[in-house]
Amino acid sequence: MATESNMQSLFQWLKNPSSILSLIATILSITTFIFVYVDKGKIEILLPHNLGIGITSNTKNFDILVSAAYSNTGAPRTRHHIQHITASIKSLGKTTPLDGEYKWTYEQRFVGADEYLSKHKERKDEGLRDYLDYVSRAVPFTLKGGESTAKTIELEGAKGTDLLLPSRLQLKLTVHANTGSYVASAIYVCPAVPPKLKEITYCERQEKSD
Repeated sequence: MATESNMQSLFQWLKNPSSILSLIATILSITTFIFVYVDKGKIEILLPHNLGIGITSNTKNFDILVSAAYSNTGAPRTRHHIQHITASIKSLGKTTPLDGEYKWTYEQRFVGADEYLSKHKERKDEGLRDYLDYVSRAVPFTLKGGESTAKTIELEGAKGTDLLLPSRLQLKLTVHANTGSYVASAIYVCPAVPPKLKEITYCERQEKSD
C-alpha cells in the first residue's frame, strides 16, 4: 500500500507543470556543473604533415622540427600545464643512427622572408619564402579548457655526423603535463637524398589507407 501511495504521489507531482520545470532545471544544472567544472578532458595532439630532420650546427646533435597543435578537451575551468615534450624516432626497416629519444630544447617560428631579413640584416637572402626564427628555449605552457595552441618546436637527440634517413620512420610525440602524459604517433616517408649539415630535410606524413 505504501508503495502504491508513493507512486500516486509521484504521478501527481509529475502532473504539475512546475514540477516538470523544476526537474528540467535540476538536470540542466547538473549537466552544466559537469561541463564547466568536472570534465578534466585530455590533451589532443595534431601532428604535422611535414617533419623536419637535420643536425644542429653548434652541438652536432640530431634534431627534429615538429609543428604541432595541442588542444585541451576539458571543461572551460580546467587547466593542463604542459611541463615538457619528448619524442622518439624509430626507423621502419633497417635501424639508422637517427633512431632514439629526443627532448624539446627550443621553440621556433616561421616568418616571411621580408620580416626575417629585415630583422637579421647579417643573413644572406637565400631566395626562400620564409625562414625559421628563434623564439625561446623550451618553456612550460598552460592550456585552458577548450583552448588550442600551435607551436613549432625543435627537439634534440644524440650526437651524429652522417644523417642517414630511412625510407620510412615512426614519430612518437609525448606531452608531459601535470595531469599525465599524452601521446600521438604517425609514420613519415623520407626522401632518398641525404641533407647537408645545416639544411633541414622534410619527411612527409603517410596518411592512413582505408
